[in-house]
Amino acid sequence: MNDIIRLIKDIITEVDIKAYVVGGYVRDKLINSKNEPEDLDIVFEDDFEGILDILKDKGAKISLIKKDLNVYRASYKGCLVDISRIKGKNIEEDLNKRDFTINAIALDVKDNKIIDPFKGRLHIKRRILQVVNENSLKEDAVRILRGVRFYIKYGMHFNGYTEEYIREEAKNIMKFPKDRVLDEIMHSIHNDESGVFFEVMDQYMVLKNILPYTEELKTVGKCKYHLVDAFTHMNTAYRVFKDLKKGYLKVDNLNLERFEKKIGLYDESDYLAFAVFVHDIGKYVSYKKEGECISFKGHDEKGLEIIEKVCDELKFPIEGKKIVSSVVRNHMYPLMIFKTEKEARKLKEYEFFKNFDKYIPHIIVASFCDVYATKIYIDHGNEKASFIEFISELMLKYNKFKNLKINRLLDGNNLIDLGLNGNDIGDMISELDKFIYLEGSKTREEQQKFVLKMIK
Repeated sequence: MNDIIRLIKDIITEVDIKAYVVGGYVRDKLINSKNEPEDLDIVFEDDFEGILDILKDKGAKISLIKKDLNVYRASYKGCLVDISRIKGKNIEEDLNKRDFTINAIALDVKDNKIIDPFKGRLHIKRRILQVVNENSLKEDAVRILRGVRFYIKYGMHFNGYTEEYIREEAKNIMKFPKDRVLDEIMHSIHNDESGVFFEVMDQYMVLKNILPYTEELKTVGKCKYHLVDAFTHMNTAYRVFKDLKKGYLKVDNLNLERFEKKIGLYDESDYLAFAVFVHDIGKYVSYKKEGECISFKGHDEKGLEIIEKVCDELKFPIEGKKIVSSVVRNHMYPLMIFKTEKEARKLKEYEFFKNFDKYIPHIIVASFCDVYATKIYIDHGNEKASFIEFISELMLKYNKFKNLKINRLLDGNNLIDLGLNGNDIGDMISELDKFIYLEGSKTREEQQKFVLKMIK
């Protein structure tokens, strides 16, 4: 970043224009001088089109990234900088329009001086999150989520009247662009190493304005299987997932590195973390009590209905929605297999793998977090250890299932030679895979005998 800052400093010195580094770059450097922020924002007091031309001549690539706000991006020696004009008559007015005081600090590029009209440096030192003014959140309630992200990432806390503004404006969050809301949620989950995001969101009365039934879930859930309410259990399951991800909890064959694939800007594991939290979101609407008997039958189906609407409203990417929906609908399946007599498990395992193939690892991880979170508080029959072993074995068996195609020694052409055609070929391949999984890998001759037997 130093190269492009020096280049811009040389340019503005020649043309006599004021420029300032603002935003996250300044904040992160003040938090820790060893930080290497990836984002750099520079604002100019006057029109900067001439600056862009000079940057081009110096070898920078320029692109317009926000036409409505006239924001340009310059790429120079592997560094990116966003360039725009200040909002207002001067830098002080610009900083007054920002969200929190820790973000309302500027560096004068030419004079290398800090402009800090709202005591942002003092607040960084004291780990305080304070809004710049009383309109900071009214103008953009999504800033609340950004504040929660800083709270988590930097170990900061809101001052008293900022807390009041948050609780007052939280109800307006969903009036703003939903893609921004989702972006802040996923950004916070990605940075949430301690597993406190949803707890903090609830503490400041934010979560209930984004996820339905948040308050109601606190009133149900306790039964002979659960010592805590559904909301507390969901929070605990989310923390278990974060502990798994950090390696504090280890389960053989449960490798979370497989979830590092990107879905847009965030990891698959971030969407899985969200899914783990919302896995029981259907419990309030499915709650039934008859005498002393409490049940949540169908909470997975009800949860699916609820969470699909949430995903659509927040504009989840298609693959992210599929992960969340698969987990919410099917998180009980591994436990159902675990409760089945061992002799009958194999068929249920096969059906599970076949029906939900791509999302099996996600469902297994979520099921582990769900059950482990339950067993933290109550463990009838000391099942926690045996369930951990079961989950480990289930992942191994899933890997075996994935190898069925390798172990299948007959293909479509072989089945045609044996007298099959059309849809019958696909159906027979499914039956053959089932036979191989249940009976073990077979020779080509044994597989052919099975097919002939099925045809008769």
